[in-house]
Amino acid sequence: MKGDDAVKAVQSQPWDPSVQSLVAFPQALATMASKPDWMTQLGNAFVAQRSDVMGSVQRLRRAERRQSEDHRAAEDGHPAGAEHERDDYPDRAGQSASSLRAEL
Repeated sequence: MKGDDAVKAVQSQPWDPSVQSLVAFPQALATMASKPDWMTQLGNAFVAQRSDVMGSVQRLRRAERRQSEDHRAAEDGHPAGAEHERDDYPDRAGQSASSLRAEL
């Protein structure tokens, strides 16, 4: 069961709606379950540096969107140039979105 069906199946649970919505993303739940130490560190970072963590999330989203767009362009016979293949979104500590993604 995935997506909306999974969310509907847990609506009767006394969980916070943000937790209920996670069932639509089994890959995210699997990552959370397999890396509890990483999740704890992420939670601690979020509490201590919320804006930095959310900034990194947005950079990861942009990088993923760009990669997806490049993939679609390549499928259409229009591969992206090398200027689109580098990561232009370093975070404040100088860690790129690519390296953050690798930690997941």
